[in-house]
Amino acid sequence: MNPFEIFRLTSPFGMRMHPVDHVKRFHRGVDLVISPANGALKAFTAGEVLHAKMGVTGSGFGHICCSGSTSAPF
Repeated sequence: MNPFEIFRLTSPFGMRMHPVDHVKRFHRGVDLVISPANGALKAFTAGEVLHAKMGVTGSGFGHICCSGSTSAPF
């Protein structure tokens, strides 16, 4: 099973036009959407979501514990 099969890339890593401020900025991540919108969400790896809520732009953000004491913001 490939968890990436259900996602569509909407904003890659690197320089981009910021969707809210409309200025060129470095994007430190990748933005993915589930395709289709009502598709089942699959995990990339085992972990625990510690925090999640809507961002100012309507995007989600939070923190996931990836393995052991390793963690990564998303």
